[in-house]
Amino acid sequence: MPRCFSDEKDMATLKEEQQKWIKEKENAMKEAGAGFEGGSMQPMVEYGAGSSSTRKRTELLIGKYIQ
Repeated sequence: MPRCFSDEKDMATLKEEQQKWIKEKENAMKEAGAGFEGGSMQPMVEYGAGSSSTRKRTELLIGKYIQ
């Protein structure tokens, strides 16, 4: 059974956490691709890092709010 948000404050907190996580993910993607700057592998490495980070975040949110 999903955990329902008890009020707008809970939803606002989640939104703030998500915005912070997005910035962290984007920085991690840039760092991952830095070693390949200007090369054809840079986007692949960056998107791979972003994908992995998104998968982990999704699993965390499912565990926290769905299960």
